[in-house]
Amino acid sequence: MADLDDEPLEKSDSSARIVWRRLMKLNTTGIGNKGAQGDQGLPGIQGPKGDKGDSGQDGKDGAPGTDGKPGKSAFDIAKMQGFTGSENEWVTSLAGETGPKGPQGNIGPKGDKGDQGIQGETGPKGLTGLKGDQGIQGPIGETGPQGFTGPQGATGPQGPQGDKGDKGDTGATGIQGPQGNKGDQGIQGLKGDNGLTGAQGIQGPKGDTGATGATGPKGDQGLQGIQGIKGDTGATGATGATGPQGPAGPNPTVTQYVGFGNASIGALVLGGSQTVTITLDTTMPNTTYTVKCRAVNGVQLLSMLSFTVMSRTTTTVTVRATANGLASVAALLEVNAYATTAA
Repeated sequence: MADLDDEPLEKSDSSARIVWRRLMKLNTTGIGNKGAQGDQGLPGIQGPKGDKGDSGQDGKDGAPGTDGKPGKSAFDIAKMQGFTGSENEWVTSLAGETGPKGPQGNIGPKGDKGDQGIQGETGPKGLTGLKGDQGIQGPIGETGPQGFTGPQGATGPQGPQGDKGDKGDTGATGIQGPQGNKGDQGIQGLKGDNGLTGAQGIQGPKGDTGATGATGPKGDQGLQGIQGIKGDTGATGATGATGPQGPAGPNPTVTQYVGFGNASIGALVLGGSQTVTITLDTTMPNTTYTVKCRAVNGVQLLSMLSFTVMSRTTTTVTVRATANGLASVAALLEVNAYATTAA
């Protein structure tokens, strides 16, 4: 945009037009508007599916199966095969004719120990029979049912959640325009013919007194000028005069407290110390009272001791005595307490 001050002034230019041109120049460096807020960033992509959880722990062993039914005896098997007599008759029937002596057989492996049979009734003593053959081995009992399968292991923990998507970029903030400079004072225009009365211009230097011209019609209202820059803060005003003195307050009631107590301390080597607690004969009003200490041996005042007040209560004072410069002898530590209150 061309600088409006570079345009030549025309005689026909009114004061209002000159002010308008000044305003247009100032608007070339106006304050920028605040930028709009940036759009919300898109949601992040869902993370990949987590790894399969670890296998659950093995289920507990199933309960033991119930014992199989006892195997059938040889006598029971014989009855199943058609024998109709009693057990004794069956035992007797097992004895066969004496055969020829066979060759010595090989020693067989030792068999498992059989279960203890039921004690039978005592029968009549019979003739000594020949040694019968080994009875038939009873069948093995049925295998108990298989234990229940243990419960399935717990499902493994869920895989970690995918990373959260990146946050959308924040919209850029609009740049704030700098404040415009204060405009220079306009150039004094050429003195022209008396024309229409225009807007109030900037006062120029006093010109020569001219002839009184005819009164022209009232000109249009000029544009509102830009508000000027705020002026500097004024200096602080002088301090006001002192006000009259207020009425006198009531006289306070002053109470003085004086407490006394003593305690024995032993002889101290150079640099040694001893801490004692002294009970006062007066209850003090607070714990900020003044304490004064001294040590005496008979009528002699001991100056080689220094004293430090460790703590105070309203009835006791704890003091540490220290031997400085010389060793000290046993002495009596005297304590005086002073306090004043006003009500």
